[in-house]
Amino acid sequence: MLRIVQTNLKFTAPPIPRKKTTHIYLHHSAGETGDAYVFHRQHLGQGWRGIGYNYVILKNGTIQTGRPHNTIGSHSGPGNPYSIGICLVGNMNNHPPTDAQMQSLIELIRYLEGIYGNLTVDDHSDIMPTACPGAQMPDDDYIDKIAEGGNSMVTGPIQPWETQHIQLAVQNGFLSQIHDPREPICYSELAAIINNFYAKIAGGK
Repeated sequence: MLRIVQTNLKFTAPPIPRKKTTHIYLHHSAGETGDAYVFHRQHLGQGWRGIGYNYVILKNGTIQTGRPHNTIGSHSGPGNPYSIGICLVGNMNNHPPTDAQMQSLIELIRYLEGIYGNLTVDDHSDIMPTACPGAQMPDDDYIDKIAEGGNSMVTGPIQPWETQHIQLAVQNGFLSQIHDPREPICYSELAAIINNFYAKIAGGK
């Protein structure tokens, strides 16, 4: 379940509302510590009105607000007027984001697309000459795809309990055959499972 922590940061001048929103640009902090409050102080020290990102995702998956999501940030140069900036804490040149960060990122993208419609997810380096968001940040096309529901966000080796539940569903007649536990499901397949479930109930089994 998506949970966004409201930081209620104070800006030296009101952030400017965007006229359009078409992109999300991904960033890493390049440092292993920090949060929205730290970045806010840093950016104030640079003479900015406050934090440049619209959201910050901590290593434990906590999502913090930066500039209001409908306002222009300061994170991607010429892309600022039409984009939302999301920063993941960590140096993604040295390691990938945590699973918790990736799960929160996908949920946040889905949340924002519920507000703005389909958004293009790009890296900071796609618009400016920078190494951000790091060599080990997952490909932005992949992130875009799973945000649309194309792949499972469960990571790592398939666990015994996943296979056991598939086998049990087949034994109970809810599935017709063994499936890859991570395989996406379509509406017709879901409808078949539901119909099989009600048939079992109606049959008294």
